Amino acid sequence: MASWKADGLDDVPWARLEHNYGDASDVPALLRRCAEDDPDAVLDAHEDLGNKLLHQGGWICSAVPAALPFLLDLAEGRALHHRVDLVELLGATVDEASAVSPRYVDEAWPAALERVLPRIVALVDDPDAGVRRQALWLVSRPGLPYRMVRAALWRRQAVERDEVTRWDLTLAFGELLNRYPEDADVRSYLRREAERGEGGETDRSALRGRWRAGERSVQHGGGRPGDPQRALAALLALAPTEPELAPARLSWIIAALRDPSAADWRHSAWYGGGTGASMVRHAAGALLRDDPPARTAFALTLTGSGTSRDERITGLDEVAALLARWRAVPPELTEFLAGCLGDDDAEVRFRAAYLLACVPDPRAADRLAELAARSTGRDRDAAAWALARLRDDRCLPLLRERVAAFSRSPEYSAGPGEWGGYRLPSVEEVVGPLAGNAAALVPAIMRQLTNPGPVQGICRLIGAFGAAAAPAVPLLIPLLADNEARAMAAQALGGIGRVAAPAVPELLRHVELPAAAWAYWRITADPAPALAALHRTSDHLALRLLRDLGAQAGPAADRLMRLAGSEEEWVRAEAAFAHYRVTGDPSIAVPVLAEIVRPLAEGTCRPVMITALEYLAHMGAPVPVARAVLDSPHRLSCFGSWRTFTEDERLRAAAAALVSG
Repeated sequence: MASWKADGLDDVPWARLEHNYGDASDVPALLRRCAEDDPDAVLDAHEDLGNKLLHQGGWICSAVPAALPFLLDLAEGRALHHRVDLVELLGATVDEASAVSPRYVDEAWPAALERVLPRIVALVDDPDAGVRRQALWLVSRPGLPYRMVRAALWRRQAVERDEVTRWDLTLAFGELLNRYPEDADVRSYLRREAERGEGGETDRSALRGRWRAGERSVQHGGGRPGDPQRALAALLALAPTEPELAPARLSWIIAALRDPSAADWRHSAWYGGGTGASMVRHAAGALLRDDPPARTAFALTLTGSGTSRDERITGLDEVAALLARWRAVPPELTEFLAGCLGDDDAEVRFRAAYLLACVPDPRAADRLAELAARSTGRDRDAAAWALARLRDDRCLPLLRERVAAFSRSPEYSAGPGEWGGYRLPSVEEVVGPLAGNAAALVPAIMRQLTNPGPVQGICRLIGAFGAAAAPAVPLLIPLLADNEARAMAAQALGGIGRVAAPAVPELLRHVELPAAAWAYWRITADPAPALAALHRTSDHLALRLLRDLGAQAGPAADRLMRLAGSEEEWVRAEAAFAHYRVTGDPSIAVPVLAEIVRPLAEGTCRPVMITALEYLAHMGAPVPVARAVLDSPHRLSCFGSWRTFTEDERLRAAAAALVSG
């Protein structure tokens, strides 16, 4: 074991300092472990130290400024292994300190950073190329002095000979230019670097035409650029301030990504960590995000004949990003996705089927059914979901057999217009629209009630099936005794309606619960318990139940009017619509709901806005925002992945009803 006698390490009152898991008395031992001889032990120490000092971000704890000079000691050479990881941790810390509100940054941080600034900047001259690359990322973070960093980058530019490091140096200049766009010298340098890729075919319409004609692997028209990756790095660096450059250089971007040298991007501090050029491919695709024809050509060319599995998957991800942002679906994309259903690779088939579920096209139905019939993996599940989205009955036997494959609790990620990954939706989302086929699906759905885990989504699905789900009643009644499942089981019984009469005695035991009282009314037509249970509630989900009583809930009208002025958006929306359902008077509901949906015109979307627009459509109350929703070329949604598509569909359907009405 190496011995590191760090000057002053034991003089710091670590026990009085704090990290993400309590007092920082364990930090000195972790720092010393980072200097050991065993690479695996050092890596474990790095991970533990990074988790405690940074975790998931959000603040700069008091242990960070105290640890900063010792982290630098290690990064400068005291550590025998994994110095790049230490520089990455330093960069992440500097980045977080500049990103969070000053009130979440420990008061000792600014002075601690000031003391070590020359040492941080000097890391760009480290003998190890990997350390230099990570140091370039570090010094390009916001929060470091611009002039000092700029001078260091120019100095390094004059002497750097490692190619990948030169690419990262170019990207570091781009980070500075993005914050200081008036820097003419940096801009001129980056433009000169970008010119290294000039030449060849740049007409994107010609590129798309050649793809249609069968030339799926488009080559650079003017020969190999002199230095394709440096030119690509410059284009990436210029993109935030000159976004118009990329579409006109589509052909040489593709040529650069096809060049064997692209594989070396895996060593980049910006786009490294993978097995090849996948991350820089995604970054290049993002340059074309506002030009659908160019991004279409880019995606389709990446997945052309003779391409690698990695390229085909990247191409599909580019198609996903394109579809998630833009509503118009070029016909060649559906053709392309349908063709991918026959790919030799299961992951390619899965992603193609998944995207065909996001943008259903009847022309792909037969190929989806063929894939589902011959496959046994998750590509089969995606194909079944795609058929369900098409309301194609061939999905029914697949769903009966594989209903458990669909998550009960779907994850959400990404923002509107951004692709969030390939997570299969919940069984509720997949099967819910197939209520007309409830009799064929209920037995398989019922089996899910007996499985361990949450049953809320299954209960919602059963309730949506109505009387057709009557066979599930004996399984739902015992759930009324479960504190966590009781409310959803009651709503499922209420959804089933009068044929759920065997549940009445158990519902009466819990009639103080709004959902149970509502279910009792749905089954018996007696509104008294529901009115009593719902009389004082302001929970927006309970207000949904109250509105179902219609005129029978008349005594609650005044309270609903008051709740329509609540500070909570969901309460306002549900109370306003419930007031309309109870009184038949739209004068309260329309202005409240119209105000909630107003931000849709600017492209802002929250779930409550989707529901509010649907309520307005139900009322037939036209609002100006409906036309803006329909005219938007971009998808409107709150969440990513498949939610991007289903939320946008709901908005468009509601807006169309309002405009046509």
